[in-house]
Amino acid sequence: MGEFANRSIATPSGRISYAEAGSGPVTLFVHGVLLNKHLWRHQLAELSAIRRCIAVDLLAHGDTEIAPGQDVSVTANANMLREMLDALHIDQVDLIGNDSGGGIAQIFAALTPDRVRTLTLTNCDTHDNGRPKPSGHLEQYPISAISASAERAVAALVPECVPDRDRFDAWWATVRSFCTTPHGLRP
Repeated sequence: MGEFANRSIATPSGRISYAEAGSGPVTLFVHGVLLNKHLWRHQLAELSAIRRCIAVDLLAHGDTEIAPGQDVSVTANANMLREMLDALHIDQVDLIGNDSGGGIAQIFAALTPDRVRTLTLTNCDTHDNGRPKPSGHLEQYPISAISASAERAVAALVPECVPDRDRFDAWWATVRSFCTTPHGLRP
């Protein structure tokens, strides 16, 4: 398995963080909301022997730096991907998106089809299958039970996935606060 380097590059959307490994044809990995580039660490390690693999941190995720109040919509993220590829002087990629990152990948492909050699989508948002709408089903579960379940899942992932524990803990406190209020789960 190969090692990867954590890097960042200045773009009009901000200083974008990414992990990179290997050489050859470029594969760009796009994670979903509330995740980061480390989601793809195993793919980078395995594929870097045959390709140049880049896993990006989306706007307002991971180590990517943005301005206060900056647009972080899916379209803004798709535009950021273009800006990042421009800054790295990469003309075309094999694009892989997961979860909401798959939605961003689809928008990127629609806006810049000449930049996408192949598109692979894994369990992701589509035009009619995006962010869930409130259904009333969550009311049957106490918010504290949902939060406790999330706490256990995060606790299991943190040691392996999170390089900066203090930064993560601050972010998680915000998420936990948001999710434990009656209005925390919003459309």
